[in-house]
Amino acid sequence: MADGPDFLCIGLQKAGTGWLYDQLQFHPDFWMTAVKELHFLDRSFPNKRIHKAIVKTLADLEGMSASRFENDWRQLDERDRDFFEQARDCIGKPSDLDRYASLFRQKGDLLSGDITPSYGGIDESEIDAVVARFPKVKALILLRDPVQRVMSQIGMAYRNQKAPEVAFRKLEPFKDFFLQGPFGKRSFATQIVQKWKSRLPDDQFAFYFFDDIVGRPEGLRSDVLTFLGGDPAKSSRLAADFNRKSRKSKLVLPEEIQVYLQGYFREELERSVEMFGGHANAWLARYHGDAA
Repeated sequence: MADGPDFLCIGLQKAGTGWLYDQLQFHPDFWMTAVKELHFLDRSFPNKRIHKAIVKTLADLEGMSASRFENDWRQLDERDRDFFEQARDCIGKPSDLDRYASLFRQKGDLLSGDITPSYGGIDESEIDAVVARFPKVKALILLRDPVQRVMSQIGMAYRNQKAPEVAFRKLEPFKDFFLQGPFGKRSFATQIVQKWKSRLPDDQFAFYFFDDIVGRPEGLRSDVLTFLGGDPAKSSRLAADFNRKSRKSKLVLPEEIQVYLQGYFREELERSVEMFGGHANAWLARYHGDAA
């Protein structure tokens, strides 16, 4: 088994990456790090969230494990202690790829990877460095109707109080918030796929649709496991349609804002039809009829 990650999930945010992590963390062919979204390749590591997890877990591994199990997360063991010790050793040190590889050393003969949606935004030279260091690494991306995806992301911003209330209720304040925020570079899947796919062999890159998480979760889980090298016939603790976010409240944006977003993403919808086909045809038709 090669050192470092066997795969990277490069997005998209709000397109099912949490579902993917859940399906893999309990599958017997995988060892997933105890935190989703390492952000090693796009931020200073460890960030505040992971630093907090390091402190809490190393202080009380058994207590953290019990708490996680109650909330449908994988229980922790000594491999996780080693992971958090390795992460702690990264504090204040350069984020080189050998150090990144060390975070996965506890996988042994199992498969492991990093699910960090914002990796879709790293530049070409960084991708080249990752592929050179990990030549067998696979990359996958989960795709979602860009209008619905960004509305879900905006809903998260609303719940986290990232902007005044009026920015989610009136068009002009919304435009100011939307255009100045992080939504643009995370929304154009066609650009992300073109950038990553061009740097990997065909059998090391794949895309999947959020629509299939909703419509055929067992089939999609099987497809993803097969691509990553896992055995879809092996059982997992979680059902394929498990959704830990199902109880979260959903923000409904005013119609004028929805219409604005439909126009904003029209070209991306059309490019998605050309590049991805499949469900992307329904995305375009949803807002623009038979424009394709």
